[in-house]
Amino acid sequence: MDEKTIEKIALLTTIIGLLFLYIIAQDIIPNVLPETKLDQTTITTISGTITKMTTVDKALFLEIEGQTTQTKKVIVFTSEPTGVKQGDHVEISGTTQIRNGQEEILATEIKLK
Repeated sequence: MDEKTIEKIALLTTIIGLLFLYIIAQDIIPNVLPETKLDQTTITTISGTITKMTTVDKALFLEIEGQTTQTKKVIVFTSEPTGVKQGDHVEISGTTQIRNGQEEILATEIKLK
């Protein structure tokens, strides 16, 4: 076969393949999980070690690493010192909320362990 024939076969095969993929993609329905709603009246309690602390005005942002490998973000609104520091093992109670697509806990109580 000459080079022109091979190019035409390759181009025809590419176009047929792309059309085939397009037709199959039209029949695929993605599995979309429903968004879970968090009940902000339910108190959640977590315990773990403070891995990161950031203070902004009267808000304290904590990252808690618990027994699971997942890190939880905690927000504490207070004008008084909390007495906790990075590396402390704490138990935190509060309500949950979704912010920027991530679950956070608005702390109402912090206990050192």
